Amino acid sequence: MKPLNKKRLLLSMFLVFLTGCTLPAGLPGNAQPSGLQIITPQNGTVYTVQDWIIVKSTFGVETGATNVVLLVNGEVVREDALDGSIPSGTIQQPWRASAPGTYQLQTKLLTADGGSHDSNVVQVQVGESAASQTPPTVETTLAPDYTPTPEATPTLGAPQATAIKDSNCRFGPGQAYEITGYLLSQQTAPIVGRRSDSTWWVIQTEAGVKCWIWDELVEVSGDTSNVPIVEAPPTPTPSPVPLSAPQPSAPSGTLNCTSSVQLTWQPVSHPNGVAYYEWEIDGPGGKQTGTTASTSQEIIVACGNSTYTWRVRTIDNLGNTSGFSDTLTFTVK
Repeated sequence: MKPLNKKRLLLSMFLVFLTGCTLPAGLPGNAQPSGLQIITPQNGTVYTVQDWIIVKSTFGVETGATNVVLLVNGEVVREDALDGSIPSGTIQQPWRASAPGTYQLQTKLLTADGGSHDSNVVQVQVGESAASQTPPTVETTLAPDYTPTPEATPTLGAPQATAIKDSNCRFGPGQAYEITGYLLSQQTAPIVGRRSDSTWWVIQTEAGVKCWIWDELVEVSGDTSNVPIVEAPPTPTPSPVPLSAPQPSAPSGTLNCTSSVQLTWQPVSHPNGVAYYEWEIDGPGGKQTGTTASTSQEIIVACGNSTYTWRVRTIDNLGNTSGFSDTLTFTVK
């Protein structure tokens, strides 16, 4: 294996938030109050070899984290040093596969006391990109004393969209579609599809959601010649059956100190079908949002009388969105 090239993490790009709170010591059985969890991508997510895979992990360790290592199929592919000893936060580590295949993603947290924590393992599938056109072979007879000068082939890189300003990302190409994501000013996302006239682009957000963004709102870079044309989803129409919000189940109230909690809610049935649920939680580390096709979501939490509020809503297969559910509140001792 080649020597690891350690990069000092740029907080403005990859460290989403650092709470800085100190977790209480002396838990029963010397248990760790918190740990390390990959929250993006979700298990089974499909990419192409052109896509950047953004591995997003949340962590919380009493002794303070100093480095986060990304492993792919058990091999170290990058290590990021944090700015000091950080007790808790969220980190994003981009990686791109060089060939199609199935990949096991895992992160490892190194702590100030020389310890380490391993995250959960997430499996993703990377497929072929759109096939490029092969130019026809041209046969040329050259003079015996002629030596051609090789021309450099420009490398444009993977297609990406960078937001000119804070911009909404929608379920389809037009304002008739619901907003399902966003791209902040100067934030970049990989392009995975386009409208036939290239007036709208399909991007993949950090949360793993694919959505449409208007060309006038972004600056496009990289080679877009092989970006596939994507058919727009059906235009949303009012449904005779209202789309209801899920009923949140747990957690609520006061909880004993724990490293993570499972947000759960009741499933929603609708004639259009349910595409996914969007959850939102606000706590000491700031607001987190995400989507899932299941009716639960694991969240890393901090101890020390930390209070959290959360809610959830439904998005159907036509892009219609329900209102948010009632808010539940819980406190971790």
